[in-house]
Amino acid sequence: MKQLTINIPDNLYASVVELFKHIPKVTIQEEADFEIPEWQKKIVRERVKKFKKNPKKVFTQKQVDKLVKLG
Repeated sequence: MKQLTINIPDNLYASVVELFKHIPKVTIQEEADFEIPEWQKKIVRERVKKFKKNPKKVFTQKQVDKLVKLG
């Protein structure tokens, strides 16, 4: 048996799941939306503040320029 992972738009989800339910021997494993814990968000926010205060301390100027360009 093969395994398939697909990403589909929210508006098509129910239709696609219903379609697969009618195929013999097919199992559907749904994953809940992933949520980032607040404690982890806090750590990242603190790191971003430190970076904005002194980006050269963490990265080379070339790396900073690339990060700024990426937005």
